[in-house]
Amino acid sequence: MKLVVGTLRSIRAYSSSVVRAGSEGRFFARSWFFPERTRKGLERAGGLSADVVVLDLERVTKGRESELRESFLEILNGNLLSGRRIFVRVSSVDNLEEVKQDLVTFTRPDISGFLLPKLKSHHQIQELDKILTVIEKEGGKVKPNRTKLVPILELPEAYFNSDQIASSSNRNACLMVGGEEFAAAAACEDCSPTYEAFFSRALIAAKAAGIEAVCGAHDRIDDHAGLERFCIKMKKSGFAGSVAFTPNQVHIINNAFSKTRREIMWSDHVLKEGEHNGLKFIQSSVQESRQLIGPAHRDKATFMRLQHDKQTKEFISETKGTPTSTVKGVRMKKGLSKDIKLGEMVQTPLQVTISESWKSLWESAFLSTKGYFNRMPQSNVLGFDSPPLPFGLVATTAIAFSVFNMSCYARVHLSFQNMFQHRAVLSGDTVRAMFLINKLHEKKGGDGNEYCITDTTHWMVNQRDEVVFQVDKLTMYSPNDCNIDKSGPSRKVPRLNPSDSEFRKHLLEQPAEEFFPHFSVPSLTPGQLIIHDFVKIMGDSEVRMLCTLLNFIHPHHFNQLRYQATEILVPGPFVMSAALSGSAIDLGEVVHEDIPYCINPNKVNFGDQIGTVTFIDSCKPLVDNPHLEEITVRHLALKNTDMEILAEMEIPMKFFQAKAMKPSEYEAVCCEEFPVLLHKIVCVVDRRIVRVRPGYVKHRTYPPELK
Repeated sequence: MKLVVGTLRSIRAYSSSVVRAGSEGRFFARSWFFPERTRKGLERAGGLSADVVVLDLERVTKGRESELRESFLEILNGNLLSGRRIFVRVSSVDNLEEVKQDLVTFTRPDISGFLLPKLKSHHQIQELDKILTVIEKEGGKVKPNRTKLVPILELPEAYFNSDQIASSSNRNACLMVGGEEFAAAAACEDCSPTYEAFFSRALIAAKAAGIEAVCGAHDRIDDHAGLERFCIKMKKSGFAGSVAFTPNQVHIINNAFSKTRREIMWSDHVLKEGEHNGLKFIQSSVQESRQLIGPAHRDKATFMRLQHDKQTKEFISETKGTPTSTVKGVRMKKGLSKDIKLGEMVQTPLQVTISESWKSLWESAFLSTKGYFNRMPQSNVLGFDSPPLPFGLVATTAIAFSVFNMSCYARVHLSFQNMFQHRAVLSGDTVRAMFLINKLHEKKGGDGNEYCITDTTHWMVNQRDEVVFQVDKLTMYSPNDCNIDKSGPSRKVPRLNPSDSEFRKHLLEQPAEEFFPHFSVPSLTPGQLIIHDFVKIMGDSEVRMLCTLLNFIHPHHFNQLRYQATEILVPGPFVMSAALSGSAIDLGEVVHEDIPYCINPNKVNFGDQIGTVTFIDSCKPLVDNPHLEEITVRHLALKNTDMEILAEMEIPMKFFQAKAMKPSEYEAVCCEEFPVLLHKIVCVVDRRIVRVRPGYVKHRTYPPELK
């Protein structure tokens, strides 16, 4: 909600003094339930988990006021609402005589207070406060000032008096905002700027007075999803609860306004740091941004903890009575367990037959220009039954399948090394994965916590038990999630090298003419920097679909209830594939490729745009096949960067000449020499390419009809 502050007279800042001095006595209630005014409705209210039950005397048919009071008294005297917090909404304050009768009748020990509708000014509350004081004194049934008042702001006249109304009496427990009444009076739609301005003004007035604010009802009774969204929005805006008209609404409101596990963890994390004169940072996980912590954050954490503790202690449990039997859920353990030994091969559980639809789906997301990957006749001439799967798809599948066991518990991926395809993967192949932990060491992170760094090798094999892909990987874990058996390797596992690739050997043995493109490829020279025009937007649905297909199951890719939008991440291999895709058109007909090194210095979120720049490091013809050349390049994938503007700028060579820099080193270069790319470099790929040399072209024939 946009908070419209305006000129608020007498509003003091909601500062730490309010939190420390006044929070303990605050009145907290999430759900304010208005039951049907029948015996059955009131009996049902006694069995619900509503924090407050409201007996409603407003809008009673003229002449039935006394009858309804008697009905409510009968319910109260019969203890049908025993143990509940009960408030009474009195008649409209314009009808002072009826209001006085309501106060006299229901000022009693089992009534916590009164809701005051149709208020226009603070003078009305002050007058009712005086009346209550006399009633308490003369009746002798309740202690002085025990009975609370809840002003309801629902008229346009109350807008400019909201700060005075909120602070008009020490009896004020909270401030309630009646949205539908205001919308009708102001002739505006709910959630319009006018409507939200009214809510904002009332909220700020309540906070300035040191009391909580409660929002009115969501009037679409059966729209449970809409109610949940409304409550979450109101909670984020600062409201403490909402009005409910049905039992289902009570449960939804209680859940929405209760403190979440994430909120409690955050408050405990902040409070654990203690009081400091200076500033401090906290970080829940490596994937999340650091948050600056100061006195205001500690006050907020204290208030959240107090609110949670009061809710837990004072409110009736969501489940009425004692269940006949219960069961407690467990989360299945993944990650690196003691069943895994250092130096021992580990099989992963996934085994999937890759269909042609995988290739189609991948190529709809990532551009590929390799002829033999896209054309059946050329693939057949090269000895393949069908076009091989693209390198990016094979690499991503191999990585996803081989880290399936442990990706949920990994803190952050650090780098890929020696990534290469050993054999072709075709549609219809059945693949599975395995990995080996070569070594591990513990390291202290920048946040002061200890982490475990694993050096692993991953393989993907086909249905013939042939290795089709290999990659080395560095990953960071919390020590608690890295409890492997460190007794040592049980056997030596042979390691393959990119030069051993059967796929490369097979391709280079074919006549070079089979790879000739129909158009000449551009010449590339060492030292050249190419700014590619093609960009890739990492769409929400597209990324989630590919994550599901390839079994990327880390919560940071899916769980939008646990993580904020800026913490829902695109997997690193997808970003790497976007970098390769962005360079595809300008690099020409690529025959074979491998990746000696790849890192992801910064995170990518759904909706980010990825552009690519490519630095040509070396270029030399192949000795055994002069029609082909081997090129080494470095790709920088850049998020949300205008590539046209980048083409007009001088870019530091440090980005391209340094070997295997850490993410922090790339950021340091940006800070010192090129701020335009600060936090924009999302992938660095060192890539080795074999491609057709410029000038070699396959001439096309024309249909006889067109000659």
